[in-house]
Amino acid sequence: MIVYTTQDELIHELTGEGQDLVTNGSHERRVWAALPFKGEGTPLTPVELKGRVGEQSVKVGQGRAIKAGWIAKDGAGFVRVVQDIVDATVVELQTVASTGTLPTGEKGLAELRKRNLISKRCAILFRCDIGIEAHMRTYLKQAAVVHCNQGPGVHSDR
Repeated sequence: MIVYTTQDELIHELTGEGQDLVTNGSHERRVWAALPFKGEGTPLTPVELKGRVGEQSVKVGQGRAIKAGWIAKDGAGFVRVVQDIVDATVVELQTVASTGTLPTGEKGLAELRKRNLISKRCAILFRCDIGIEAHMRTYLKQAAVVHCNQGPGVHSDR
């Protein structure tokens, strides 16, 4: 007797930028790390900061670091205002890389997709059971992973 079943599973994978952030830290962490502590050096202007961490990191990270309370405006420049930080973006990306999802659910995943740090995929799994109960052999193999824009059950080759 042969029993064949398929299963579609929605998973998320890191994009190239998402993988870069896991390796090198989030944009907000890069901005924070480039700045001197308040009272311990000359505040960096946005132009100087751009020269140190790059335009993309300043564009994304400066506002996020201010919102998180990691940095603050000091005169014409910026300084660090906290000693230690927890890079939540990297923690979330590591969780997605290892599990394919987030404990916070769709809201957190949607934010990472909006930032182009993860992409949605549909994994198509199949299982073939051969034999009787006492001598059952099971084969599980991932047949294909394809882009899945509409959710499980709707597939495209892109």
